[in-house]
Amino acid sequence: MKRSEALAEIKWAGWHGDSAKAALIAAQKGIGSAAYRREYQNGLKMKSRGEPCGCTACTAEGKTE
Repeated sequence: MKRSEALAEIKWAGWHGDSAKAALIAAQKGIGSAAYRREYQNGLKMKSRGEPCGCTACTAEGKTE
C-alpha cells in the first residue's frame, strides 16, 4: 500500500468514525501524527457535509452511509 492509499484509508476511517482502524493504518505505514489527524478530520468533515464515503467497502456495496 502506498502512502497516498494509506492516507485515503485513514480518511475513510474518519468518515466512519473508526479511530482504532485509522491509528492501526498510521502505525503500520509510518504515517506521522499530524498527517494522521489531518486525514482523520477530513473524513469527519466530509461526513458532516453530507459527502458520500469513498472507501472500497462502501462503493462496492453501493452505500453512502
